[in-house]
Amino acid sequence: MQRRTLSISRVAVLVLCLARLAPLAIGHAQFKDCQASQGELTLSRNAQNWQFLDAVGPPSALLGREDGNFEAWIYPLKLLRDFHLTFHLGGHVIPGETLPRTITVRPESTSIRYVYDSFCVCETWFAALHDTGPS
Repeated sequence: MQRRTLSISRVAVLVLCLARLAPLAIGHAQFKDCQASQGELTLSRNAQNWQFLDAVGPPSALLGREDGNFEAWIYPLKLLRDFHLTFHLGGHVIPGETLPRTITVRPESTSIRYVYDSFCVCETWFAALHDTGPS
């Protein structure tokens, strides 16, 4: 009887652990959708903070580095200079330059995946191919 009670308690602990981990697996699966849809032409690799990264169209461009810093242009105006992300989590301020993990490039856009212990963020850069600005 004592052995059966131990087996049941182990199964109960296992079920509780799986119940706690299921939302993490679901969140990770949803985040993967941010990176690339099935059937698209994509290139992915680990981020290298010093590498150049861009999203360019005829009238506009986002030019920066893989650490997430960039400048934005809509010819002839420079809209942003030294743009970078900062994440606020509780009382902590986390600079975005320390978090990039993956770069995904598609014909229409470029994405940077930021990963921290308690969150993941997908930043996608794209430039208009035919529009020159808001209509």
